[in-house]
Order: sequence, then structure tokens, then C-alpha cells
Amino acid sequence: MGLLLFGMSGGAFAQKDLSGVAGGRGVFSRYHPAPNFRQMEMKLTGDQITGTNKQIRATNTEFWAFETNGATLVNLRTPVCFYDEANVNARTLSSPEKLTAKSGDGKFQIEGRGFLWRHNEKILIISNDVQAVIHWTNNAPPLVITSRWFEFDAAQGRGIFHDDVHGEDADRIFTCETLTVSGSTDKTKRNVFGPGVTNRAPFDVIEADGGLVITGKSKPGHAKAQRGTFRQADQRVDLVGDAAWNFNGYSGNADRMTVWLNDTNIDASGKVRLSLPRAGLGAAAGLLSATNAPTRATGTNIVTLSADRFTKRGEKLLMEGAVRINEGTNYLTCDKLEGKQTTAKSPENFATATGNVFVGRDGGGIYSDRADYSEATGQVVFTGETPPRFVQDQTHGTAGRVIARPASGEVMADNGVTVTLTFASDSDTFLNVLPDSKTNRVAKAERTNQTVQVTAKTFALQDRLAVFAGNVEAHQLPVSGSEPRMRCGKLEVRLTADKRHAESVQAQQDVVCERGTIGVTNGPAEYTRMDSETLTANANPTSGELIDLVAGGGVKLQRTALTARGEKAVYTPAQSLLKLMGQSVIDSPEATYTSSQGIGWHIAKEEVVGSFDKVSFKPTALKSLEESQKLSPP
Repeated sequence: MGLLLFGMSGGAFAQKDLSGVAGGRGVFSRYHPAPNFRQMEMKLTGDQITGTNKQIRATNTEFWAFETNGATLVNLRTPVCFYDEANVNARTLSSPEKLTAKSGDGKFQIEGRGFLWRHNEKILIISNDVQAVIHWTNNAPPLVITSRWFEFDAAQGRGIFHDDVHGEDADRIFTCETLTVSGSTDKTKRNVFGPGVTNRAPFDVIEADGGLVITGKSKPGHAKAQRGTFRQADQRVDLVGDAAWNFNGYSGNADRMTVWLNDTNIDASGKVRLSLPRAGLGAAAGLLSATNAPTRATGTNIVTLSADRFTKRGEKLLMEGAVRINEGTNYLTCDKLEGKQTTAKSPENFATATGNVFVGRDGGGIYSDRADYSEATGQVVFTGETPPRFVQDQTHGTAGRVIARPASGEVMADNGVTVTLTFASDSDTFLNVLPDSKTNRVAKAERTNQTVQVTAKTFALQDRLAVFAGNVEAHQLPVSGSEPRMRCGKLEVRLTADKRHAESVQAQQDVVCERGTIGVTNGPAEYTRMDSETLTANANPTSGELIDLVAGGGVKLQRTALTARGEKAVYTPAQSLLKLMGQSVIDSPEATYTSSQGIGWHIAKEEVVGSFDKVSFKPTALKSLEESQKLSPP
């Protein structure tokens, strides 16, 4: 700003006597000392110039100060002024009257009431009622600045507006206590404000202090801070100290905030809180939907974030320090997040969160050391030295790697999967499906929440369906050696809508179901085992109680006193009936029953139901029969 009005010079003065200066219209001048003695240092004109002994008074005055190269340093106009060089080391020009000053090209002008020009120090002070007008270009509307008083250091190219500063142009209004305007310190650029120059800004830096407030006019917006800086060269605005802003869909606050006006770049640091359109996050928004689609207020597409630092530069995004991003009910936390987003979708677009990563909502999510989102694959990959951990409602698990697909809502895991499923206290687990006629087992009224732990090579969860594959082992906890358990190649568990129970279970590939301790033949730990190729169990969606079980591909059921084989088996607890189909054999303590069409076994009564092709009684059974006949009355 000041360079339009003032150049910068530290030139010396040529000492002259004022004798001979007479009243009437005149010109008073001084020249620089050698080697620039041909170059005028100052010039004063007026209608009347009076005075002697190095002190003069001039009316209707115009004053110029020049640099050694001839460039105008300062140009002042006032109705009356006083020039004093009684002390050659402290030459001054002053007036209590109105001052008007204008740059050579007319792009800057300032006025006020009462001034002092200290020529040796190249400092101008305007005492009251300051108003400056800056014309940015030939076509742009001007910026008008007012303040109570003003000082300008021409040598440093710096002007300061003091007290009740108010600035306004067609786009914005700002207020503050002090406003410092600095010109270029590059000597090659000091004369860019001379005549004929029309497209250069008159300053390099503007600094506002003491409660800066900026309000948009042409476009809605608002910003405030304890102080602020504008750098002309790169169109950069810095807000420092309790900075707050709201513009272009972005709003927030921070200890410090930097914005570049010629693009959407932002750099904020210190207790950053920011709200912005989801698109402003670019690929980083892909991390937020890793576990499920967010629930947000109707008609909104805004995300909020907090961090110690937030930086958006072109295609790159960086957040550091206690990062948290909220979108509706979903949120992400981590130590650091970085990403890249081009203007269009691209395989190169990515986002990476590292350090104490969590993605999800209050009901659950995924924890890891690192999360990588790729727009090319549309999935988020969670990894880390500590195995990633996932929680969704009653499903908890860990794995070497967890993959989330936001588009489908599917979560997958591999490399050492361990998952626990917790069911309501009134429910059996899906592992407790084997037929059981004993009555000395744990009563239902004493049950607590039941938990199943499953290990496998891979795991996938989508909506209510959990799928395990590869060396699947499932145990009802706690593991005691007698708990219900299962082994198979693949296991599918469909949960009820409230996810409190298992609605159905499907197992495939060498299915083995066990309960009890191997070798124990009586009591709660009595060993029971069923082998099959496939198994399907359906449960009551309200209570979780088993409705039926269907096993196929060759079934073998073993208990202490019973072995049953069939091509297929159907167990219905309500009827206490195990029905074998196809070529079937039931080996009970009394007899062995065979059938080519199928045969039933009543669990509670422990007897065969239906027809059979052949029966072979055991010797012990025949002996008991003979003894009972001997005891029969004649």
C-alpha cells in the first residue's frame, strides 16, 4: 500500500540556507549530497512561502521527497505547513490542517487531519481522521481504509493504521485495532508504482492485529482472529489466535488458519475444528463408510473433523494429531491421515490412516494400526503389527488383515481369523444341536449370555450373514473340553434381525459336531459326536431354540449307548425324534435295527419308531427277555 504513495530511500540531505526566500508564490528545494548532488532531494511549492533562519511557513502547499534515483518518495498536499531544519539532523514538515496524498499513478490516495513528516527518518505520521483509498486494478472496485491515526516508515516501506481500523471494498468488510501494510523490500521493485503502472498491487503484506473480523459482502462468509496477515504475492491469508471462519461451505476454528484465495488450499493448526462438504475430503471420505453406511440428518452432506493440524494443498490432504472425522453416526479416529484426490475418479486416488485407527460408530467398528482406502478397488484394508480388531453388535474378532467394502457393506478378514459371537441369555448357541435325552444337564433358567468362538482362515460378514471358511473350528465358551463344538470346512451363520440369536446355521465339508468329554459315558460331560458332510440347523428367531437339524452326505451319530447311521438325518426337538433316511442302522444296547428306507429313534423314550427291515437282539437283551418270561405267572 505504502509503496504506491511512498518509495524508500535512506539518502542524506544537502544543507542549504533559507536566506533569500521571500513571501509570495515560490519554490523551495534541496539537493542530495555528492555523488548525487544533481538529484533533487525535496521540493516544496506554495502560494506564500515566508520565514527565515531555517524555518518557513507555506500555504496551499505541495511537497515532494525524492530518492537518489529520482523516484518520488513522498508527495503531500495541505492548505498550510511548516518546514523546520534548524536541526539539520531532525528536519520536519508539519501541519494541523488536512493532508491529501496520492500516488503517481493515482491508484492510492490517503488523507487525514494533522501530520508530521520527519524527513531524515523518512517517517510520516497522520494524527486524525485517516482515510485511504486503494485501487487494486483499473477495473476492480477500490478498498477504503479508515482509522484514527496513521504512521508510515518510507525506508521500510511499511504503513500502520491505528485504532478503530475499518476496511471495505465490494467483496468484504473488515475491522481491527491496527493494520500494518508493507511494501516490497526488493530495491528492483520499489518503483513499480510509478506513472503508467496499472496492474500491480501496491503492497506485499497486510497485517491486522487486535481482534480482526472479516465479513463477506459479495459472497456470504465470516472470519475472525486475534490477528491476520495477507500476502499479495501468493494470495495468502493467515488468521492467528482463536481463528474462526465460515466461507465456501467450510467453517471451523483453530489456533491458526491459512487460506489461499486463488484456490481451495487450507492449512489449519492447533485445536482444529472444521465442517466441510463430504466431497472436500476427497478419497478420505471412503474410509468413513468402511463398516456401514452413515446415518445423517436429512438433506445434509457435511462432515466434521478435529485434529491438531489440517492441510489441504491441491490434490493432497493431510491431518495430524488426535484426528477425528464425523459423518452422521459414523466416525474415524487416528493419529495421522493423508490422501490424494484428483478432480475426477482415478485409480491414483487414495487415503491412508495410521496410528490408533478406528472406523465405525458407537455400536462397533474396526480397530487397527493402519487403514488404506483405494478408489480403484473401492475397499478399505486394515493391517498392522497388532492384528486388526473388529466389533459389530454381538460379533467381535481379530485377524491378520481386515477388508471392508463400503459399497456392499461387507467386512472380510483373513490370516488367522478369530471371531466371537454372543447370544442372548435365553438362547442356546447354534453349537448345542446334538440330540440329548439326558435330564441332568444345566437348566435353562440358570443360563447366562452364551458365547461362541470361531477360528478359520477367512471370514466375511455382510448384514446378518457371517461366513467362515478354511479349517473352521467353533467352541462354545468357556472351553472346558466338554463344551459343544464343531469342525468343518465352511460355516455360515445367519443372525436374527436383532442379532441376539442365530436364525440358521449351515456347515459343509467334513462336518464334526461334538459335546462332552471323550471317554466320559455318563453325566453332563457324556461324550456325543455326529459326523456328516453337510449340516443345516434352523432356530426360533425369537428364542433361538433349535427347530430342526438336517444332516446329509452320510451321517453318523455316536453316544455312549447309541450309534446311528444314515444317508441323511433329520432331528426335530419338539417331537424328540431323530429320523434317519436311506440306508440306515441304529445300534442300541438292546438290538441293532437296519432299514433300506429309513428309520426313526425317539430320543426321550430311547426306542425305535417306525418300521425296519431287520432287527438283531443283543445277548444281554435276550437273557433279560428269558428271565422276564420265567418270572411271568402261569
